[in-house]
Amino acid sequence: MVSSRWFLFFLFILSHPLIYYGNSGLTLTDNSSLEFGAESYAILPDPKGDLSIDYIQTLPLDSFNFEFENYSGQCNNFWLRLEINNQNIEKGKWLYALYNHLANRVEVYTIYSGGKYSALDTVGIDLPYYQRNFHTRIPVFELPIHSGKNVFFIKYYSQNYFGLNTVLQLPIDYINYYNKYYFVIGGFYFILLMLFFYNTLFYVSTHDKTYLYYILFVLTAIFDCLKVDHLGFAILWPNSSFMNVFMDEYARSFFVLAMVNYTTFFLELKRYYLGIYKFIWFFCFVYLFQEYFSNLVYDFPFGLEVTTILLFFLLGLILYGAILRLKNGAKSVRLFMIGYLSICAGFVLSYLFFNNLIDGNFFIYYIMFFGISIDAIMFSFALGSRLKQERLEKQQALEAENLAKAEVIIHMEENEKLLSKVNIELEEKVRERTLYIQEANEKLQNQAVLISELNKNLDKENWQLNNEIKNINANRILAKNQTYNQVLQTFSDKVACYRLIAELKWSEGFSCKKCGNKKSSKGTDFLSKRCTKCGTLESVTSNTIFHKLKFPIQKAFYLTYVIFNHKTDLNLSEIARETDLNYQTCSLFKSKIDKGLMLRKKAKIRVLSWEDIIIDN
Repeated sequence: MVSSRWFLFFLFILSHPLIYYGNSGLTLTDNSSLEFGAESYAILPDPKGDLSIDYIQTLPLDSFNFEFENYSGQCNNFWLRLEINNQNIEKGKWLYALYNHLANRVEVYTIYSGGKYSALDTVGIDLPYYQRNFHTRIPVFELPIHSGKNVFFIKYYSQNYFGLNTVLQLPIDYINYYNKYYFVIGGFYFILLMLFFYNTLFYVSTHDKTYLYYILFVLTAIFDCLKVDHLGFAILWPNSSFMNVFMDEYARSFFVLAMVNYTTFFLELKRYYLGIYKFIWFFCFVYLFQEYFSNLVYDFPFGLEVTTILLFFLLGLILYGAILRLKNGAKSVRLFMIGYLSICAGFVLSYLFFNNLIDGNFFIYYIMFFGISIDAIMFSFALGSRLKQERLEKQQALEAENLAKAEVIIHMEENEKLLSKVNIELEEKVRERTLYIQEANEKLQNQAVLISELNKNLDKENWQLNNEIKNINANRILAKNQTYNQVLQTFSDKVACYRLIAELKWSEGFSCKKCGNKKSSKGTDFLSKRCTKCGTLESVTSNTIFHKLKFPIQKAFYLTYVIFNHKTDLNLSEIARETDLNYQTCSLFKSKIDKGLMLRKKAKIRVLSWEDIIIDN
């Protein structure tokens, strides 16, 4: 058992693409295509990339004995020696094609007259596309192969991927092969473009975000595939070689971001499973950060492995969310699952192939293309199914609504008939009540005349009573030797004070001081009035001795009363203590009252009460 395991391990090591040794070369025996890999090259590392062809061609064959057992990926420059023995075919030109379209720079040297090697051509993603002699997506050279032994030297620089899978074939075979290739790939891009334009029209007409996210998904899928087969360099940016590096590093990130955005929105995970939705987006951003960091730090250890683990975990989370939605009864998720599983299979098989865990072929190499095609088509069908289901639900809701409306109409008609019957009965009763009301109105009119007479008499008696109350209050406040507390009992708050001022000020009615208008409306302040003609606002204290008063008006009333009634024996200090005012305030207010009395004396106005000095004349 142990020996068999070591034997399998030894076979795996021998078959691993990073462990090859230089050999005696290839042999052409017929006119068929010949495919080979790194094992058919004799390889010499050139770490600094400064070895010239003049030096290389002088080296013996055993110098090209580079072994990849301890290859760490640090060296990107190599010299390749390719020996081709032509035995049975006539001399001619064959096409030498490298499948590594990510090679940065490839130069092929062949011997010419004089025994000196010269470069046939130089191609690579670091050079503009149309500088190539052959405008193809992969490096292609035309090799002149003569009878016997042919030795070619290739200066090879590839920073992103060390791949030496090669095909040697006649031009007609190469043309036939790529005619089939571009027919298949063209169909693939045609499908994606049709889906793109078709759903764009739907988005323009409906403005449904689902279509927009699907469009972004298809668009990023196109760019990801253009990066894989290098047609983007051939068609879209032939003179911008830096785009090759950018797309190689970030196209897949944009594709994954668009895929996560569309799938989570389509599955409505934010609505039904918010925790899973947040978890998916968290790992999506972690994946994007790791992808960016791995591209930024090229020699980051285990960067590719960590990125792959994060990607597969992210795909698993989305699959888990889709299964939950499927269990929830979302029928459109069935088609979605077919497409999504196809793209998951594409990711897995691509990983196994590029890590040499499975043998590759045309189908495996382009498995992501097929997966994306199936995925995009199934996503489109799933989107259509979902919208169809939504339309069906809306139609059912509309039918239910229409049925409810019909029932409402029937009830309304029945209610209308009942209402008509009730109206007839009510009209009859209304006629009866009208006669009764007319009789009652006549009685009420007679009573109204009697009540009006009684009200007039009552108003007269109220007026007389109010005058008597005013006289009583006036007599009480006019009585001498009233204390501060006794005055406050009569004028308990400032409202009572303002009402007395208003009665005194407008006892004969309002008259505007500015224009003389007699009509007024209610002002913005308490008991204030506004002239209806000029709009002047007059407060209740304006044109009185209490205008712009700086202390409580109840105290001002008491000061006015006591100053007027005690002109000869007035003690301001005692009054200041009693009212809790300072002496200066009392003195200033007394001066204001004395000034008013003096003005009235000069005008020969008789002052009988302290109320007569409140209003400024």
